[in-house]
Amino acid sequence: MRKKLTKIVALAMALTMTTSMLAACGESGGAGSSDNPGKESESSVEESSQSTEEEPESSADAAPEETVNITWYRYRPYAYTDEQEVVDAINAYMEPLIGVTVNVINAAEKEELDLALASGEDIDVFWTASWSNGFTYVKNHSAMDLTDLLPNYPALQQSIPENIWEGAKLDGRSYYVPIYKESAVGHGMAYPKSLAEKYGWNFDNVETLADLTPMLQDAYEGGASHAYASNGNEFVNAYIDTYSFIDYKYCVKADGSDNTVLNIVETPEYAEFLKLMYEWNQAGYINDDSIQGFLTGAELKEFMPSDDVAFTSWPTVPDGEANASARFTVPCGVVTLTDNYINTNSPFGSAYMINVNSKKADACLKFLELLSTDETLADLAVFGIEGKHYNLTEDGRVQLVENSGFSYSTWSSCSVMAPTLQVGEAENKKELYDTFNKEAKVAINSGFYFDTTKVEAEVAAIQAAYDEYQNLLELGFYNPDDYLPKFQEALKTAGVDKVVAEIQSQYDAWLQVK
Repeated sequence: MRKKLTKIVALAMALTMTTSMLAACGESGGAGSSDNPGKESESSVEESSQSTEEEPESSADAAPEETVNITWYRYRPYAYTDEQEVVDAINAYMEPLIGVTVNVINAAEKEELDLALASGEDIDVFWTASWSNGFTYVKNHSAMDLTDLLPNYPALQQSIPENIWEGAKLDGRSYYVPIYKESAVGHGMAYPKSLAEKYGWNFDNVETLADLTPMLQDAYEGGASHAYASNGNEFVNAYIDTYSFIDYKYCVKADGSDNTVLNIVETPEYAEFLKLMYEWNQAGYINDDSIQGFLTGAELKEFMPSDDVAFTSWPTVPDGEANASARFTVPCGVVTLTDNYINTNSPFGSAYMINVNSKKADACLKFLELLSTDETLADLAVFGIEGKHYNLTEDGRVQLVENSGFSYSTWSSCSVMAPTLQVGEAENKKELYDTFNKEAKVAINSGFYFDTTKVEAEVAAIQAAYDEYQNLLELGFYNPDDYLPKFQEALKTAGVDKVVAEIQSQYDAWLQVK
């Protein structure tokens, strides 16, 4: 069998018997250790998916003198009955290669990780993201500074393009290892191909949201109940060619012509956007049930197959049509509305950090290096055990076994370049991702993040104003002529000017050392 899983499972059984011994093993390396891990012999990791003419050196090659057990905190929205069986198989495969084993803790809510870190639980490497408290872990010093350690793991560094590593820096330092996927952001709209064919839509001249208006009219008059279905942050998505955004509420000019920090609600483009949304709502293109908020992914998956949705927000990811079709379960097209940018958030859409209190930084980085570059380990981590949780087709594609007891998403687990391709994925998927990321523009403020410590009270009050006005304005239920001034005034009362001044001070300081 290609992955020699019979041997792996046998080793796993033996490994399970010695778990308690492994857990007691320690390691002399770490953030504060003088024994910094160095480069070792040329990589010979078996069955690596990253075969090149000149293999990068890897720390995975030296025969381990002592096995180190680390705690791997994974993002998992569901419970998997076969978790431990797969962990045993992972350890049986990995331990002879790098002298590292893992035990896994899972959580779906970021609050669980917050509590675990705050209480000093034994966590070494943990999953996080910009949208899941990732910046907080930097601000409160829970994340280890990896800047000086990463050069000692060349295979890990070479598995991600240099522009992504640069984009992943916060104030010039590396606090996380990106899970390499689409590491830039762009914006478009997904639509059912059935509707495009029915009405003969031509997207050649579609460049802005407003250009979709005649098509929305076609769909609405044809019976689409949710002609336009937003899932949030539409203004920020649609105007990234004009502004580079900070915390989704503030921005600077995208072309760098002016470094003045702006409150987005005060920009002329925001007023223009709200006017369009109000017109769409009044025309019936935005369904009244959206008054409760933006549509969820589950709701979109319900409406799309019935041609009840004509357009919905969609990021410009590689192999975008295939991704949208898989998400919404019907053949979809994607119309692109913006360029693609690497910004402070985009490489941080999914990442691993090392606990600042861990004494096992070397083991953690060896593990992340192998997870990012080794096909067999990546397949185990994402798909589970071949023959039980997935099967290989005749052409070598992964076919998941339904309700198998184990299955993770690649985006939350490992580099998109590492696992075997699944059934339905483009033959050149990995090349598409590589090209997409390498050709992305770098946002003018990439690497800057706003530390809210000095204005926490104002930030909370501003969020309360957003909760009151944003959805209803951005979904067109409020007339912007009447309610935009009220929103602006509420933000003033909440202290938005103080927050903008604080961001400006931090941004000016960042520009000086950029």
